[in-house]
Amino acid sequence: MADGPPPRILVVDDELYNRDLMVRTFARAAEVVAAADATEALAVLERWPADALVSDLALGRPSGVELARAARARWPRLRVVVVTGFDDEPTLVAAQAAGVVDEVIAKPWAPQALRARVLALIAAAAG
Repeated sequence: MADGPPPRILVVDDELYNRDLMVRTFARAAEVVAAADATEALAVLERWPADALVSDLALGRPSGVELARAARARWPRLRVVVVTGFDDEPTLVAAQAAGVVDEVIAKPWAPQALRARVLALIAAAAG
């Protein structure tokens, strides 16, 4: 990964502050595009193939898990990380068990830890 192009990460959060924080978290290590909801995220993925999707769970409808399911069905190699304050939610647990979600990161998250985990998932998928 160090010799090739930078990884591409799509971040999705309906709250502007959190979305901007995620963009800043990955900006020096990857190409980053942001979306405000699941519908916008799927449209971005259609024209901008990402290596990883990092989404808040509570996006409204469709939710972060519904976004993860749709994205993983269309792009099976896409790494999917869900950021949430509700890591025991049954739909999230089921999605992780089914392989729809690669990782669940609890809020509050540390930027360095989130960046390291997402980049490790991308590297593992590539290698």
